[in-house]
Amino acid sequence: MNPMQVGALTGVSLKNRFNGWRQLDVAARSAQAHADAVYAALERDAHDAGLAHELDQLRRPPLVPIPPEPPTVRVKARRAFRVFAKNRYNEHEEYSAAADAVVDVPKSCLRQLGDRVEPVPAATPLRLIPVPLGTPTD
Repeated sequence: MNPMQVGALTGVSLKNRFNGWRQLDVAARSAQAHADAVYAALERDAHDAGLAHELDQLRRPPLVPIPPEPPTVRVKARRAFRVFAKNRYNEHEEYSAAADAVVDVPKSCLRQLGDRVEPVPAATPLRLIPVPLGTPTD
């Protein structure tokens, strides 16, 4: 049912909705035909100017590789902690947890965390407990 139309579908409302759809379909086909004509002219002009390869690169840009995520290890927090480490995009990301939480942290943080955490098996279920405000995390 059309949310803009209240009540049962009648013969008149069916014709009105069909005509509305037909107008949209004609407009979409017209816009696509215009876009195709503009692109054909662009291809022709780029070929004449010797820029066909550049246009192809603009049309199909190379895929940007997604860097791999740094390896992580699952740990149980003995005390509340907050640590910053670089993520896959070379940005500083915060990793924190309250006491008794089970979280994943980058392996590169283990030395910095010291005795505040203890490694647990990877099959251990996560137990995310945020650090309450004002909790010391040193």
